Amino acid sequence: MHYRKLISCLLLALVGILSTVLLGACGKKAPPVPPGTIRPKRIKDLKATASNNGIILTWTVPTRNINGSPLIWIKSFAIYRAELSPGQCTSCPVSYPPPTIIPYNKGIKSPKKQIRYEDLTAMPGKLYVYQVRIIKGWRNESDMSNRASICWKCSKKSSQGCRSDK
Repeated sequence: MHYRKLISCLLLALVGILSTVLLGACGKKAPPVPPGTIRPKRIKDLKATASNNGIILTWTVPTRNINGSPLIWIKSFAIYRAELSPGQCTSCPVSYPPPTIIPYNKGIKSPKKQIRYEDLTAMPGKLYVYQVRIIKGWRNESDMSNRASICWKCSKKSSQGCRSDK
């Protein structure tokens, strides 16, 4: 008699566990998406301006991902900087060293949020080309922003043709 009670309790527990596992899901909301496929839209308005201490970069944070869904979190920004000699082609392909990572770790609460970063490592008489990427998380980055180039503390003669924002 005791044996039958034990078996019926075990069967009841098994049925409960299986029903919870099999019927407990609320249904699928959307097909699964691999990491990194819902990337942020790229920054389109990167600007570089000279200051007394260095180069100030400004841009507007996009509020949407490339699929149109809201961009709700940004981990950091990757700032790419290439150093050229005045007169070099700024629209030609450039090789960037590893980027400077600027931690952000915030949600996007207000549309048209402006970011300002000052590069204090610029050297006088050098031409710099910048691009920025948004990093949402592991293997999830936006495309490169537009290019912003500037010749910092260059003479008028050497800076002719240096500025080219594309």
